[in-house]
Amino acid sequence: PDNIVIRDEDHSPVLIDFGAARQAVGAKSRSVTSIVTPGYAPIEQYESRGNQGPWTDIYALGCVCYRALTDDVPVPAMDRVRRDPLIPVSEQCKGRASHPFLTAIDHALQVDEDARPQSVSEWRAELDDAPVVALPETRVDDPPRVPEPEISPPPDVERPAPVRSQESVKERKGGRLVWISLGVLGVFMLVLMVLGISDIEDLITTGLDMPRGIALDVASGKMYWTDAGTNKIQRANLDGSNVEDLITTGLSYPTGIALDVGRGEMYWTDGGTDKIQRANLPR
Repeated sequence: PDNIVIRDEDHSPVLIDFGAARQAVGAKSRSVTSIVTPGYAPIEQYESRGNQGPWTDIYALGCVCYRALTDDVPVPAMDRVRRDPLIPVSEQCKGRASHPFLTAIDHALQVDEDARPQSVSEWRAELDDAPVVALPETRVDDPPRVPEPEISPPPDVERPAPVRSQESVKERKGGRLVWISLGVLGVFMLVLMVLGISDIEDLITTGLDMPRGIALDVASGKMYWTDAGTNKIQRANLDGSNVEDLITTGLSYPTGIALDVGRGEMYWTDGGTDKIQRANLPR
């Protein structure tokens, strides 16, 4: 999805724009479809008072795994209610990863929230018990492989460097070549990182209504965010202290935010006015 960015430098994943506050979804009159990502949002997020919980985030993480493995966006949850056209990842990717690993992803992708893992610890246990790499199948009637003898080159002949086959870094899917990128590996790193989060610390617990996007200026020790409930852009120290209102007028459902610290500017999107806007960073 668009809110997972892969860094160019080290191919590590970064999760941005954390979405609407779950507690505020049912209280807002704004259409819920404006704050979900089709293909990655479970059925309960389309309802004004849907039953949301850990199983909601688990569905989204399962969708990220599905996209990483198949290179396709999952079928939107609303289209899966009556006749589910989504082919289980355990069928689509059979042989590309272990069956228990693929089954754990299918478990997370159940349309009914009661049919999914009910906690991160439950789903993590399924993933911890499942090796990611699929072991090659061995048949009894397969003849034993006899290694070919290695012929040493003459002493004066330099041994050529081995050439890595292109087929070792790509695979065929539907008659076209699909490259296995470090971005996909980065997404799996992100999923494991999210499942392994511990020592969570609350930085700001008051004065927020529906925080959406967040951006950090680590050098200055500041964080900036948009709040779609109060229609503000605010900032604070990285430890959550010294909260400041930066922009309080002219906004109508601000969402994502980004900083260009070098130029001293900040940019944000506004879903109410359908604009992308910019302003100078305050000193």
